[in-house]
Amino acid sequence: MADRFEGSYAGQLRALVGARLLKLPGACVLIQSDRGEILLERSVGREDYRLIGGLAEARESMEQCARREVMEETGLTLGQLTPYGFGDNPAYISALPNGHLMHSLTMLFFTSSYSGDLVLDTEEIAQCGWFSWDALPDNLSPRTQDFIDAYLRFRETGDFQLV
Repeated sequence: MADRFEGSYAGQLRALVGARLLKLPGACVLIQSDRGEILLERSVGREDYRLIGGLAEARESMEQCARREVMEETGLTLGQLTPYGFGDNPAYISALPNGHLMHSLTMLFFTSSYSGDLVLDTEEIAQCGWFSWDALPDNLSPRTQDFIDAYLRFRETGDFQLV
């Protein structure tokens, strides 16, 4: 997995700036099944569940990033994506295990349009599953909880959400 990161856009930037705080663009997708369940993943080495997503590569739009991350991590191909919010809360600046700091600027998308079968990238994803709205795991990351709450507000009001 380290080789994959080192070759990524974020990895190349990190090599240039060292451990300094980086603001990095990315995308997350709230995917809802026709049964009304949402897809959540737990990354290798983490205990909390998150929406599917990741960091953008150079010359990649936020929509392209969302589609690529979902395909890489789950094997699913996405249909129409609806942007519902943007996450940039500095409270979620991450200190990575190596001490590097990252502030992710995240475009949030919703879709209920997808095809394919779940095929996990087991180097990156430990577990992935469908959860009903009333039985979400207790160990959601706080940021993911904020992203889900933002989607629920968007669904109710139609207003784009800043998180």
